[in-house]
Amino acid sequence: MKIQLLRAPLCLLLFCLVTLTACFPTFDWRDVRGADAPYTILMPAKPTQFSREITLADNALTMQMSACDVSGISFAVGAIKLPDPNKGPVILAAMKKGMVSNILKSAGQDAKGAPEAVESAGQERVEVEASPPNGDKIKLVGRFILRGDWAYQVVMLGSSKKMTETVIDTYLTSFKVP
Repeated sequence: MKIQLLRAPLCLLLFCLVTLTACFPTFDWRDVRGADAPYTILMPAKPTQFSREITLADNALTMQMSACDVSGISFAVGAIKLPDPNKGPVILAAMKKGMVSNILKSAGQDAKGAPEAVESAGQERVEVEASPPNGDKIKLVGRFILRGDWAYQVVMLGSSKKMTETVIDTYLTSFKVP
């Protein structure tokens, strides 16, 4: 009789713990819109939005950013309003090269060579892995996109071990330009 009386509260406690765990997922996906840039994306936490001045392909530009960090993975969208849409391909190539070079250099690796392009869900993405001196592999996964007079970079950066294909696909395929 005592065993049966203990089972009910124990089952109820277990049920409550499982339910509460489901209410607090690691990735709390939410729809995010660019502050000034025309896009929407699912981000796993509330992002910080800011802008910064950069130079790409000898062009002084303002990049608008939305970024957040969850479980050791950084998620970011960068958007640049192009001064001349004809310069878009050159600026986008410089954006991609700069991002990949910075990741490889931060790991003390040679920044030469082209990043690997992977086809996923009909969209090209760039994947780069770097091994810093501490031995933990860092992975960069991103898409670099031109739409009208806007250039975008949609990237994830973090430990290779923590980036699952489901999280990568959820993030990268959710990016939309109206």
